[in-house]
Amino acid sequence: PIFLDHKYNCLPHFIIGGVPKAGTTSLFKYLMQHPDMVEPFDKELTFWGNFFSPKRRPSREEVMGEYLQKFPKITPSDFKVTGEATPGYLYCMTCPLYILKYIPKVKFIFTLRNPVARAYSEYENKVADQTVMRYLHKRIDNKMEKELTPEAPPFDQ
Repeated sequence: PIFLDHKYNCLPHFIIGGVPKAGTTSLFKYLMQHPDMVEPFDKELTFWGNFFSPKRRPSREEVMGEYLQKFPKITPSDFKVTGEATPGYLYCMTCPLYILKYIPKVKFIFTLRNPVARAYSEYENKVADQTVMRYLHKRIDNKMEKELTPEAPPFDQ
């Protein structure tokens, strides 16, 4: 019954994860140029979780109702491949468990990059779009908040 409304919607065949500024977008665009690939309605779905907070355990209804709707309809006679690219899945410890529970045959592709080159590229990107100071303040505030909580051990003197 729940599948009747989702006739021919297709869960992803692959999921690209990785780190920011490591080529996930480029890889996704290259793959989508193939004639047998069909794009989802959005590249970075972050359905299963993101950089800062893993998603709560999604129910079958959420997967079928929310996640499945983000992918195109593919008829069995016209077999195509679809997927998504969300770099944040690399940082989410629970994401692979939930993904494999609902999509056991999905293929994972991860992109990595030299950490120094990646960090510098991200810095240049944030300078270009004028968000570097907001980003740094957010990181410093988060770090200080964690270190100054009552549960944190005292600073060594």
